[in-house]
Amino acid sequence: MAKRFIIEVRTKGFARATKDFDTLNKNSKNFRTTTNNMRQSTNGLEKEFGRLRNRILVYTFAVGGAVAAMNRFISAASGFQDVQTRLVGLTGGVEQAEKAFATFNEVAATTPFQLQDVVNAGAQLEAFGVNSEATLSAVTDLAAFMGTTATEAASALGRAFAGGAGSSDILRERGILQLIKDSQGLNDLSRVTLPEFRRALINALVDPSAGIAGSSERLSKTFSGAVSNMQDAITRFAAALGGPLLPRLTQLANTIEVAF
Repeated sequence: MAKRFIIEVRTKGFARATKDFDTLNKNSKNFRTTTNNMRQSTNGLEKEFGRLRNRILVYTFAVGGAVAAMNRFISAASGFQDVQTRLVGLTGGVEQAEKAFATFNEVAATTPFQLQDVVNAGAQLEAFGVNSEATLSAVTDLAAFMGTTATEAASALGRAFAGGAGSSDILRERGILQLIKDSQGLNDLSRVTLPEFRRALINALVDPSAGIAGSSERLSKTFSGAVSNMQDAITRFAAALGGPLLPRLTQLANTIEVAF
């Protein structure tokens, strides 16, 4: 006897599963949409942060540049103030110091040496008791001839003026003492008196045939000389801007010192 099997398929569960899958698919699309919106918002936020960063960098550079420039103004003015104060004691008065400082500036403007170097050279001459206004130009010629700074040349000349040929080691090493002997017709510098040696030294410095005179002018016509004069002009400009600030800054520094 044949048997009959009955298979019953219930589709209610499939319909519910299909509906759940549709809901899941819809939720997935909503999630992707939300994710895209968040990504766009994040990109916008990154752009805003980038703009803010750029503004901060520009502001930082601007402030840093202004501070550096201000420091340069104050440093130049302070350096000049220190030399002028020193000159008051060396020359014997404020008017004499101001006159000497003005002379130093005039000489520096026409020489290949830095302004601060020339100013220090003038002060060095005064410290040795040498008339800086009368000898500074000759000293810059000596420096150019020897290949040294103006301050080093002033120190060498000052020692020679104070102690004679025996104290002129730098001048001896640079061949200046031999040049003095040849140009001034002296056989033995150890036999001349100190006043005679001083006259011979100055005469050798200003004698065109000796080769020292005019050395600074020749060097000033080179590229390095032109750059030096340009830098001197910038330094004078910086000192002129920083000078008016010094009294207030000095007062502030004194106030802070008292407070602590």
